[in-house]
Amino acid sequence: MELKFTPEAAVSLESIYEYLVSKNARAAVDIHNEIIEEIERLVLYPQLAPVEPTLAGRAFEYRALVVRRTYKVIYRIEAQRIYVVDIWDCRQNPALLKRGK
Repeated sequence: MELKFTPEAAVSLESIYEYLVSKNARAAVDIHNEIIEEIERLVLYPQLAPVEPTLAGRAFEYRALVVRRTYKVIYRIEAQRIYVVDIWDCRQNPALLKRGK
């Protein structure tokens, strides 16, 4: 399996890092690295995460890998690729997630 980040996912990851680094630089690095490590696990276990119910009925089946109970890595599997489409802060309104995909 090959990992691909959409531009939106890359921006989300960068935004999370930038926000956290302003609060605590070490925590920002730790969380950023943990998110990346969890995403890399998907190469071996692409169906590790459950289907995301708030995105049901879309053209693609989206899955959500929860990291630290605070972030969801939203991804889809297509052929031999895993597309990371967003990294979602679970403290946001879930209705916004529905509009974004």
